[in-house]
Amino acid sequence: MKKIIMLGVLFIMSNLKAYQLPKPTGRFHVGTKSYHWIDKSRSRFEGVALEKYVPFETSQAEIDDHPQRELNIQVWYPAQADDDAKKAAYDEAAARLWTQWCKTKGDTSSQAQEYFDNLQTNSIVDAPLSDAQQEYPIIICSHGYTVQRCVHASLCEELASHGYIVFAIEHTGTSVLTELPDGRTVGCAFPTVSGICQQLVEMRVKDVKFLLNTLENLDEKNMLYERLDLDKVGIFGHSMGGMTAVHASMQDQRIKAGACVEGPVLSADYFPEKGEKKPFLFLFAETFDEKFGNQEMLDFFGMQQPEFVPTYKKFVENFTSDCFEVTIKGTHHGDFCDAALYKKHVTVINDEFEMGVIDGEYLTQINRNYLVDFFNTFLLQQKEALSVLDYPEVVIKKI
Repeated sequence: MKKIIMLGVLFIMSNLKAYQLPKPTGRFHVGTKSYHWIDKSRSRFEGVALEKYVPFETSQAEIDDHPQRELNIQVWYPAQADDDAKKAAYDEAAARLWTQWCKTKGDTSSQAQEYFDNLQTNSIVDAPLSDAQQEYPIIICSHGYTVQRCVHASLCEELASHGYIVFAIEHTGTSVLTELPDGRTVGCAFPTVSGICQQLVEMRVKDVKFLLNTLENLDEKNMLYERLDLDKVGIFGHSMGGMTAVHASMQDQRIKAGACVEGPVLSADYFPEKGEKKPFLFLFAETFDEKFGNQEMLDFFGMQQPEFVPTYKKFVENFTSDCFEVTIKGTHHGDFCDAALYKKHVTVINDEFEMGVIDGEYLTQINRNYLVDFFNTFLLQQKEALSVLDYPEVVIKKI
């Protein structure tokens, strides 16, 4: 009887599919941990008038009871660990939301459920920080509108494996759904008037500033206390996260280099009068102008068509030193996050999420290489920027 049971267990296990994010290429193992930090100086949706957007999953009573701005922060870092240390499963809340979203888009199969239930990361939860260095440079990750911090896990793991401590902010109110530690949920702000995007981006920029302020004042009990190189801070983001990276880099001199992935530059009305010029990388899909250059999208940004290109040029001329523009053929807007990896296994994502024809794992390799190479060059001064990268799908120019 025991043999029959054991054979049954082995049969079930052999038929369970295991999915994993691409293995990081750096020399460090990767650890991860999460924080819940409260900015007591700000209200939950500071800078955005309540009557100008439609929140969901969030009642006015709940906002009144918890008025301060709460942020979930996930950190990936170089870890002290063994090769066979247990790796963390993909974020449970995100897996649930992706599965639900796929069902609303017509996924009647078990593809999404199976994939997200069995997706593994390469990170070890709460692993000790590596003692290979006393201090590590910092990268801030800002996610896109209506997604979550974990959609850039593959990029964050890669950067951490190369010796960066990466902080991914979940921007409460522009994440599809933020689940707080006590079980409360905060929904996404869906704008109902033109131009509200600018206020949402400004709210996110303040999140970045709050994060840096917090890192400068960590309690000595925190694992990261006196282990952060606060003179070497970079930022990258996708879509609205890219806008956040652009505007945070202009406003905060602690940020030394930035990368905007598939995000436009907002109106020059939001530029500071002057600022330090910094290295910057733009990663674009070949459909970027088509997606962001139409007036319907520009209305969301509070811009007019004639502003679109001049605003970008003004940022490049006035606020960047070494600036690179990388366009990747065969891509669309959704390819620049981990959805590029999901689409191979969940058909509805490929159909519904603005995906290109390029292979997702190959594109993730390209995106990883450009980000690591860029930050290695301009935060660590290790080599000439983007000099050894050569992909037939990539068009790169220094601007």
